[in-house]
Amino acid sequence: MREGGFLRGVIDGLMAALPHLTAYAAAFTAGLIAWQAAAIAARLATMALSVSMAGLRAAIAATGVGVLVVAMGELGLAILDAVRKAGGFAAAWYKLKAKFFEALEEMALAFATFTWDIAEGSTISSAPACKASAPKPIMP
Repeated sequence: MREGGFLRGVIDGLMAALPHLTAYAAAFTAGLIAWQAAAIAARLATMALSVSMAGLRAAIAATGVGVLVVAMGELGLAILDAVRKAGGFAAAWYKLKAKFFEALEEMALAFATFTWDIAEGSTISSAPACKASAPKPIMP
């Protein structure tokens, strides 16, 4: 190569910058390794938190008061789900009210049928609510 030529200048410039380029590549590689290690540590910490929360919930449920606390939390979650599905708080309570009165009517009908059956001397009613709970005969 010619002294003072273009190619010689480029090669000399790259050779002079080689320590800097090597340091940049090493820093970039170290950064990637640290980033990957942090991602793995975050994943492990998230899994550990999930397991510890499940253990805490089981420990709370193991006590008498804990069962009540967990049940209240589940009830709150069920109410929030119902509100979300119904489209609002008022709509959810109107649906709950309708279901309550429907169940109340069914219980009243079953009770009335049961009392009439007792008054008539029969033990098994023909009402659908009573048929479902009536004992099955052993022999056909």
